[in-house]
Amino acid sequence: MGLRVLSFRCELEANQLTNFVGWVRTTPGFVGFNVTMPYKSQIMGLLDGVDNTAKKLLAINTVVKMNGELKGYNTDWIALRQAVASRGGGFDSALILGAGGAAAAAIYGLLNPEPLVGKVYVYGRSRDRLDSLKSTFPNILEYNGGREYGLLINATPLPPGQVITDPIKAQIIIDFPYSYYSHETSNNYSRMGVTYVDGIELLARQGVEAMKLFFGGHVDYTPVYHYIKRVHILNTTASGVWAE
Repeated sequence: MGLRVLSFRCELEANQLTNFVGWVRTTPGFVGFNVTMPYKSQIMGLLDGVDNTAKKLLAINTVVKMNGELKGYNTDWIALRQAVASRGGGFDSALILGAGGAAAAAIYGLLNPEPLVGKVYVYGRSRDRLDSLKSTFPNILEYNGGREYGLLINATPLPPGQVITDPIKAQIIIDFPYSYYSHETSNNYSRMGVTYVDGIELLARQGVEAMKLFFGGHVDYTPVYHYIKRVHILNTTASGVWAE
């Protein structure tokens, strides 16, 4: 895109969020920022506007600054939809693990603007969160002990095996978390004949969509994905968390 951009990480305590948003609003040079847990919902009340989809999902991961005003968007659902659509779509069923913001983004991405899957099941341990999801998406179904699905989508911070102990078979497994990614994980799924979509892919896809909101124009997903994966592997190897 030919732009010189400075991007940096900023960790905030909950009581610093309001001041940070005000600082971004009044400081020249900012085009926006990304938001992660636990502030995806909390930040909504601090912005000048919220995109309709983000409002439906009650979660914002991208804030765009324009003419001194801040508007919130959600690109997580787009990342999930792109990842599934690139593998063909038309799946009979999906099981989503988790019932929070990532799960809501996954459900919306699977069903809009047209369904990529026939039925969507959700497994969550919080009754309140499940009920909230069902009120937003009346057509979803609660996990009923089924064993085979077209898609298994892990929308929790934990590996799937730590979330549900039932033996689940799926054509494609999609991970939202990327912190525990390794080639070993990917290779293990491949040996089982399962297509594995790692969390780094979703991170790259939602990031590319955020960049489009910040700067406009086209952004190529592929080099972003490979760059983030390379940096992740270098960092985890250096810290002793993972080595090939």
